[in-house]
Amino acid sequence: MACCLLSVACCLVAPPSLAQDSEGRGTDAGDREEPPNPEHRTPTHDEEYRLPLFRSLREAPKSPVRREEVEDAPTSVALSLEETLVSALARNLDLRVESFGPELREADVLAARSKFDPVGRWSISRARSIQQGSSQLAGAQSVQNVTDQMTTGVKKLGAVGTTYDFSINGTRTATNNSFANRRVQYETNATLLVTQPLLRNLGFDVQRADTNLALAAKDQSYFKFQEVAQDVLARTEKAYWDLVFAREDLAIQEDSLRLAEEALQISQIKREVGTASKIDVLDAQSDVAEARRVLILARNAVKDAEDKLKNLFHPRDMNFLWNVTLVPTENLPLEVPRVSGTAIDLFESIDHALAYRPDLLQLRTDVSRQGIEIQRAKNQLLPKLDVEAKVVLNGLEDSFEQAMDTTTTADFYQWQAGLALEIPFGNRSALAAYQRALIGHRQASARVERLERQAILEVRTAVRAVQSRLEEINAAKSAKFFAKEKWEAEKSRHQAGERTAFEVNEFRNDYIKARSNEVRAFTEYFKAVADLKKAESSALEELRRKGYQVAPAASP
Repeated sequence: MACCLLSVACCLVAPPSLAQDSEGRGTDAGDREEPPNPEHRTPTHDEEYRLPLFRSLREAPKSPVRREEVEDAPTSVALSLEETLVSALARNLDLRVESFGPELREADVLAARSKFDPVGRWSISRARSIQQGSSQLAGAQSVQNVTDQMTTGVKKLGAVGTTYDFSINGTRTATNNSFANRRVQYETNATLLVTQPLLRNLGFDVQRADTNLALAAKDQSYFKFQEVAQDVLARTEKAYWDLVFAREDLAIQEDSLRLAEEALQISQIKREVGTASKIDVLDAQSDVAEARRVLILARNAVKDAEDKLKNLFHPRDMNFLWNVTLVPTENLPLEVPRVSGTAIDLFESIDHALAYRPDLLQLRTDVSRQGIEIQRAKNQLLPKLDVEAKVVLNGLEDSFEQAMDTTTTADFYQWQAGLALEIPFGNRSALAAYQRALIGHRQASARVERLERQAILEVRTAVRAVQSRLEEINAAKSAKFFAKEKWEAEKSRHQAGERTAFEVNEFRNDYIKARSNEVRAFTEYFKAVADLKKAESSALEELRRKGYQVAPAASP
């Protein structure tokens, strides 16, 4: 597990910031969160596994570079590994792009829930008609009617599919018909219509299907953000150790040039006194030229490693990308004779990966989404059978107020109830949707199984890599020790005239190479640890235990 590896790293590197938690206590395997879920269930969107979005993701500087700002920028910046990782989470552009995903999915959730929002309506209209009287009973030679109507109401969908529609209608009618009881009359009515599905579209789960799908998609966006964050952390940590190696290797190559120049001076002195040949001087000069060439490459490698790391954790501040030198504060214990590490619990690492890897959680959420689709598609196979009930209260008076009073007494009413049945013959559209949902569910389940096996393979490979890299460190230390001993012995024999300068230079170069291999073995070990933390999905967990969790950033 990464927690055990962390103790190994502390033994090797001993940075206090990585060896202690936020309260100053030492960390070990017991500091891990609760054991992984053995059933590998998909957590809900409200659980604690989410990595919060960092507010500084939305506050990255966007101004172009200016010469005066570059000149005022610091010449070097010392960075610990922890500071680098936190800075990468706060400023990396890939994470910044991915951080908008949960907010976009939250808008989809809001849209899905809107189907349950009540809908109000209001309308007003006037109608005028003039008809020619056809007889004495028409009431006038030219019958004129003016009708003013106003309607207001509200409609709402219930949680199980019930539809409520309530409206109030008021009508004013004026006429010149002499036979009318009232030349001006006011009519009001209050109507309540309730429609309840009994088969298709019945049920809480069916009505909330769109909302549950949107919530699942929102969960997947959080998991996707975590997946990108894990990848950014792994790449940043590996880039950090690449920079450590490049700087250490640069120091080694500088030392190699210094030793080559010292050997050249000795050869020149011996040539002057006649104890060395011209070929010895030429060999020494060639060795100096080669050391200078390698040193130039090492300096370029340092700059390349700096740029790579800067691009990961500080990409938008162009001033920072110019001449600022990054100085890693993690030191390699090169003088320690032998290093030892804590054994890694392979099964614990696999269980953690199967329970918390974001890519697996995304696929398991997709299985849940397909289950929702199956449930909804299966409901749509049913016939449509709705029961409808309607109640209308009426009022007819000489004024609007009197008409409303009459309506509220419920003396004049009407009601209606009935069933409406709709049976689609064949129903091939709903059947096809149901079959697609079943196939999609089986496909999503197969993807989960495939990725679980891939995750197990990645964890096993990463664990073996960490263990082999640790053994490689000790082997490289031994090789460096013996290379140095042989070089020292050959120098003594050269002084005694038993070895040529060319032979001594070969042993010195072997020693320089052994030193470089030792540094590379250390950095490759820590890079292997980063790969393991990514494979088992524990890097974010370590940072949360150190107190770097922040609330999700809201859009401005």
